[in-house]
Amino acid sequence: MPQGEHARRRDSFEHRSWCYAMVVVALAVSNLLSVPGRRPRIGAILVVALVCLGVAAPMPASASTGRIDSYLARAHHAKDAMLRVVVRSLPGRLSAKIIVTGPHHVHKRVSRSVTLRLPAGAYSLSAAPVKSSSGSYYATTPRARLVLRPGKATISTVVYATLVPKSTVVVPAGATASLTGDPSGPRVLTITGSAARAVRVGDSLSSGVTSAAPYGYLVKVTKIAHRSGSSATLDVENTTLLAALPTGEINAEQALEPTAEAASTTDLRRVNLSLGRGLHGARARAAF
Repeated sequence: MPQGEHARRRDSFEHRSWCYAMVVVALAVSNLLSVPGRRPRIGAILVVALVCLGVAAPMPASASTGRIDSYLARAHHAKDAMLRVVVRSLPGRLSAKIIVTGPHHVHKRVSRSVTLRLPAGAYSLSAAPVKSSSGSYYATTPRARLVLRPGKATISTVVYATLVPKSTVVVPAGATASLTGDPSGPRVLTITGSAARAVRVGDSLSSGVTSAAPYGYLVKVTKIAHRSGSSATLDVENTTLLAALPTGEINAEQALEPTAEAASTTDLRRVNLSLGRGLHGARARAAF
């Protein structure tokens, strides 16, 4: 039973007990003052008076305290805000790994769509990858900042749209020893560390820019030519992003600006971009 409901019932019981005690006292006084053989008019009057006093008597101090607590609780809730966390694109058998942190040491874990009542203020929401038998699900926006306002509701949607299969491995920057061969054809890749020990034929390997791979790479292992300890030499070929990430969503922002050379040749800021169709085909104009 909620604490407020329990206090209300307790106060109501104390008030009724007070009234019953007044009735008993009134009856006792009326019996003492009544004359045998006559109707106890004075006693009846006292009974009515005392009963009225008992009913109209103020409630116990605990009851007034309960009311004050109720008012304070309402005032406190009026300063709260509502946060609705919506989880999407995650299979039903899996639980999300979302943490909401904010003022007053708020630290809540969220595993599925839920509505939270929280103190107003600035909050951070972080979504960690969720592992499954087929791979790991990543949130499109793993981190978000929210400002909850008193009496207002805010919705934050976490979309686990990117599935990285177990066969797709991100090679650490320092684990690429060498990459040789024609960039458009078969190549030989040598890697070290844990990735070298666990790599298998058919895996997709990706890496960012490193000294051994100045353009990075996204390749598929066709053959393990040699493996010794924590080093492996692999025959690889280029693969596609769709093959490495069967399902995914990319959320990126990039400001597009003309290069210094292009800007010096033509002032592109004065050109507008539009695309239309006419009898003589399409025409295009650029704008920046």
